[in-house]
Formats: sequence, C-alpha cells, structure tokens
Amino acid sequence: MHNQIPRRVEAFIGETVHVARKICGDHFLSLYLFGGLVYGEFKETSDVDLLFILDEECSEETKTKLEKALETVEIKDGFLKTDKENALFYIFAYRTALFKSHFVVRLKSLKEMNLKRLFIEGRGFDLRFGMTLFPLGPSRLVIRNVLAGGIIVYGDDVINTIAMPKPSPSDFNKSLVMSLFMSVFGALFSFMSRSGTRFSLEAFKWYIINAHSFLIDKPSNVKLAESFIRSRVGQIIFLSRFSRLRKDYSRDLVFAVFCPLCIIYLHFKLLRTITR
Repeated sequence: MHNQIPRRVEAFIGETVHVARKICGDHFLSLYLFGGLVYGEFKETSDVDLLFILDEECSEETKTKLEKALETVEIKDGFLKTDKENALFYIFAYRTALFKSHFVVRLKSLKEMNLKRLFIEGRGFDLRFGMTLFPLGPSRLVIRNVLAGGIIVYGDDVINTIAMPKPSPSDFNKSLVMSLFMSVFGALFSFMSRSGTRFSLEAFKWYIINAHSFLIDKPSNVKLAESFIRSRVGQIIFLSRFSRLRKDYSRDLVFAVFCPLCIIYLHFKLLRTITR
C-alpha cells in the first residue's frame, strides 16, 4: 500500500476490505483512498476517506448492511469522530459526509456521472432536509476531486474508464455558500459543545481545498491550498491558527466566530485571480 499511510490506517483499511468482501462478495468491485492521506497529511482531526464501489446487482439491503458494518469498524478503530454527550454532533457524524470515513456508491452511477444519485448513494447529507441542499453544493468539483485525486487500494481501477466532470465558475461560488453554511453552524455550535469547532475546521478546510482545486483545475490538498493562499493573499494569522487546531484540536471560539468572515475575505481575494 501507499508508503505514506500510517500502519494503523493500513490495518483499518484492510479490515474494511475484509468486511466488504464478506458482506458483498463479488458485488464489491473496488476501493479507493482519497483526501489528505493520499498526500501524506494525517492529523489528529483527520478521518480516512474511502470510496467503495459496488456493481448494480448488489441489493439495497446488502448495501445498507455494509454501511452499518463499516460504521462499526470506524468507531472501533477510532476513525469516526463521535460525541455521545452531544446528540446533534452524534447525528452529523453518522449521517453526513463531514466526519465519516466511507462512501458507498454504484459503478453505474459513476459511469453515468449521475451526481444527484451519487449524493444519495454516498449519503452525503443523509438527513430529512438533505436533498434540499444538493443544488447549493459544488457537486462537480467535489466528485472531480474525489475521483481524480484518489488511489486504488483494492480491486479493478474502474475510475480510469470514467469521464471526469468539468467544474464551472458556479461551483467556485457554491463552495463559498456551503462553507459559509457550515462555518456559521460551527460558530453557533462551538458555544454549546467542545466538538463545535470541528465544524469550523471542516468548513475552512473544505473551502480552501475546493477553491484552490478550481483555480488550478486539478485536485488539491490542505498543504498546497495553504501555500497558494499565502502566495496570493499573504500571511494571515487565521491560517496559522487553522494549522495548529488541526494538529492539536481544542474548542476555539475565536477561530469559530471569525471563520465565516475569513472565508468571505479569502473568496473575494481569490475571485480577483479569475477576473484579472
């Protein structure tokens, strides 16, 4: 496996492969690793982003069984951030893409590049009002980053046969909208829970990666995005605070409160690089 992956992560991935093969059999086609780990980034706040690809014949019942089994493995191995003392965080950890470590989709949805169906299958925001947020999300940008930035760790490399979606300027602006939504939520939640600042960290990380990826027209990661921002915007204290919290997490009300403002500031600074 990739030589930058820590041993405990390798063990975790191996366990998920075993579980998927046991539950899905030949319907389990491929497993890809994406996100920060691919670039050698693994922090205290990191999750392990895995994309499981099933064939179309795999039943919905079997897919649901796999989802539940993967959640159990993630909790046991410490890769699903939970806060049982705070029901709201607990729900978001299990039912959205913010903190979980696995996404299960079907090959047909990928080949057809059916973004809405992929959002549903991967349980991107598996809450009652989740699909109302789909039009606001930079779906083409997110899917492109996942597929083009991933490495195969099991099965056939089916992604090589898939045409990547082309992000549009609207995806750049949608990154702002969704990141602001998350960061405002994080600011409010930080006053109620120690886990609240995790939402602010995710919002800021998600924004800088997506914005940088759009501007360079290829997948990005936190380190590259931070370096790019410093080169275009200059050294800002907020970036240093962001890096520190990713290494050593704690509730930080100052970071959480100023996160939405900083995202807006960066967006309009970066927007100038497009309009010049």
